[in-house]
Amino acid sequence: MSDFTDRLTEEMQYQGLRKADIAAACDIPDQTVRNWWIRDSMPTADKAVKLAKLFHVTVEYLVTGEGIAPKKELFTQEEKEIQKRYLTLSDHDKNMVISLINTAYLASNHLS
Repeated sequence: MSDFTDRLTEEMQYQGLRKADIAAACDIPDQTVRNWWIRDSMPTADKAVKLAKLFHVTVEYLVTGEGIAPKKELFTQEEKEIQKRYLTLSDHDKNMVISLINTAYLASNHLS
């Protein structure tokens, strides 16, 4: 039977993320994330919500394995690499990336 840690590991590997990436993206201490892998603790509800958003799955799926399972074709390898790099940026740099994307998006929509 698959458990929370197994599902978390599967999603992490699918998206090419490390434990440190998860901790940074969800603003969770590294040690807390490591404790999940040694099955020393389970995430609180607020952390489970952050994880579910990060992995594009439901909290129910992460915790119980039931509900809406992830769609494995959600991201290409290139998109996963972009996400991985984005997660390592500072908040300031993330805002700059978002601004650049928004500018490019608006420019491309005006050209169409």
